[in-house]
Amino acid sequence: MEMRRTTISTLYNWSILLTKGIIITSSVIIVVLTCTQVVLRYVFKNPLLGPEELSITVVLWLLFAGAAYTGALSFHITGGVPVKNDSIRRLLETGYSLFGLVIFLIFGYLALQHSLWLIEENVVTIALRIPYVFGMIGVLLGILLMAAYLVREAIARLKALGKTEKRNPQ
Repeated sequence: MEMRRTTISTLYNWSILLTKGIIITSSVIIVVLTCTQVVLRYVFKNPLLGPEELSITVVLWLLFAGAAYTGALSFHITGGVPVKNDSIRRLLETGYSLFGLVIFLIFGYLALQHSLWLIEENVVTIALRIPYVFGMIGVLLGILLMAAYLVREAIARLKALGKTEKRNPQ
C-alpha cells in the first residue's frame, strides 16, 4: 500500500514538473514570437504570417497546461456550498467534483475525436504548414492531466464522506 502511495506521489510530482515546464517554455516562445512579429511588422515593415500561426499553436499548449496546473493545486473555480450540515455539504461537494470529472471526460472525448479528424484530413496551417494536431496534442495533454487531478480530488472527497468531524465542545 505504501509503495503505491509513493508511486502515485512520484507521478503527481512529475506531472507538476511537466506542467510547469510546458508553461514556462510556451511562455518564453510566445514572448519571442510576439517580439519577432513586432520587429518585423513595425521596424522592417514586412510582417510574416508564420509567427502568428506558430504562436496560436503554442498558446493552446499554454492555456491547457495552465488549466491543468491550476487544477493540480486545487485553485480552479469552485462554488461554495452554503449548507451548515457537514455531511450534506461534503456530499454535495463530492457530487460537484464527480460532475466536473464527467464534463472533463466528455470534452476529452470530443477533443480526441477532433484530433483524429485533423490527422485523417491532414489539416495544416497556411504559411508554415504546421499540422493543427500539434496544438490539439497540448489540449489533450491538458485535459488528461486535469482529469487526473479531478480524479484525485474526487477520491479525496469520497474518502472524506465517511469521516465524521470531531467538534470541540465550547
